[in-house]
Amino acid sequence: MLTYANWIARFPEFTATPEVRFDIFLDDAVLKMGKLESRWGTAYDKAQAYLVGHLIYLANRSSAGEQGAAVPIRSKEVDEVVVEYAISRDQANNFDALNSTTYGQEYIRYRRIYFSGPRVA
Repeated sequence: MLTYANWIARFPEFTATPEVRFDIFLDDAVLKMGKLESRWGTAYDKAQAYLVGHLIYLANRSSAGEQGAAVPIRSKEVDEVVVEYAISRDQANNFDALNSTTYGQEYIRYRRIYFSGPRVA
């Protein structure tokens, strides 16, 4: 199981996060990932670290008053009309909030490695 010390060693940018807050989001991560670590091979703690980072990053943005999307805004201008999108074109049809941070994207990468299903050569 992931510890606060290992998480801070991996992500020193979260040093200001109290251990109590880490524990709350670690519980959330366990709910999403399950408690059976063997299903994740050797990557359970790594994937869990990225998921906790994602959850705390979004929570920090919310507590700072940020309510917008955590993805880059893109815009399109035709004549004098400008349309702005709060989600990139690549993610337009993907509503998975995990894609909104680099931490979440790395978690998805681990999830796909261990739960991609059978592979045929």
